[in-house]
Parts: sequence; C-alpha cells; structure tokens
Amino acid sequence: MALDATGGRRSGSVKRADALTRVIAGRVAQLRKEAGMDQAELGERMAALRPSWSRSTVVKLENLNREQVSVADWLALAAVLNVPPPMLLTDPRTTDPVPLPTGDVSAWGALLWLVGSSASGGGSDVGAYHDSADVVDAIRAVHDAIMELGRTTTRASGRSAQEARERNDERHRAALERLARELIRLDGAGVRRPAMDEQVVELIYRRADELGVQWFPELQPTADGEAYYRRSPSASDEG
Repeated sequence: MALDATGGRRSGSVKRADALTRVIAGRVAQLRKEAGMDQAELGERMAALRPSWSRSTVVKLENLNREQVSVADWLALAAVLNVPPPMLLTDPRTTDPVPLPTGDVSAWGALLWLVGSSASGGGSDVGAYHDSADVVDAIRAVHDAIMELGRTTTRASGRSAQEARERNDERHRAALERLARELIRLDGAGVRRPAMDEQVVELIYRRADELGVQWFPELQPTADGEAYYRRSPSASDEG
C-alpha cells in the first residue's frame, strides 16, 4: 500500500493527484467551462500540442486521478485555454492557498511570485531573487513601452484633433523615455535586447527625433522572420 499527498491510503495501482496538481485540475475544469469547452474538445485541442492527450486524459486530470502535470503539459493547457500559465496555479479571486513546494502561500502571493514581483517562493537568497526579478520587470517595461508606441489615438470624445495629437505625443514621449531607460538597464544586466524589425526601429527613432527624446540607445533591426516585434498598422483607441 502507498500513501497519497493527503495521507490517505490508496492501492499502488491507483494514482491520485498531488496537492499542486489538484489546484491545476480545479483551475482547468473551471477555465474549460468558462471557455465553453467540453472535455472532449479540450482533449482534442491538447492532442494537437501534446499527442498523448485525449478526452480520457482530461477526465483523469479533472477527477484527480492524474498524479502530476508536467511543465510541458502545464504550458500547453495554458495555451489551449488562452490564459497566462500562472493562472492555472492560482486564482486571485479566491482565498484558496496555493501549495508551493516551500509551503502554502496565498493566491495573491503565489501569483506575484510567479510573475517575478515578490519573493514568496521561500528562497533563502533574496538578493539573487531580486536581481532576476529586476530583469523580468525591465523586460515587461520594454514590452509595454513598445506596445504604447504602436497605439495612436485617432478619435477622442470631447477632444479636438490638436488635443488628440498632444495626448499621443505625451504618451509616446513617456514610452520612449521608459524604453531607453529600461534598455540601458537590461544592457547592464547582460540581457540581449528584443529583436525588432526595421519598421519598429524606424518608428522608435522617428518619434524620438520628433519629440526631442535624447540619449537613445543604438538599435539594430533584425530580419523580419526573426523579429519578435514587427511593425503593423497602428491600433487606435477612443481614450
């Protein structure tokens, strides 16, 4: 006989989910239903990414008869359910604790740890954690700044065209200053800059010149097929 994660006896032939897998199983069932998917559809979509999956795999997971979920399965589930991977491990709308290997942590604390904003994981070297978290924070800031540069207000309720342009300029100036600052920060951490195509680089330099943003780091465009950031028609908002 063997003992499961809760201390109850079970036969050696029946596998029961460990504590963290139980959390994932519950979140999968909840998110699947919210997405309007039945177990067969989830199994079919998972099979496209993870061939070993099927409806029976989903049933086994949700019935807590799957002992563990691999990292590859966890990421595939997040992709199929169209949620950030951390949301399969925690739901900040609840008060349910998350059973991390170092002990139970609140849903809020677990989510912040998973996205690099809090040292809730229980590691002893807090300084090393913050060094890594700083890199995550800088990458997030670079991404947000580049996305902001691609947004242009073309219509604004109660605002004139001149006011809309001034608002764009204000937002873009702040984004450029943040982008320059965070790229230099990443340089100092030895992190490679994100790959941008020629159109994105041209946009950054053009707007920096138009808005008088100085000390901009030198940027080198990447071939289109290798670029993470590619120029597309500007999105507009109503704000």
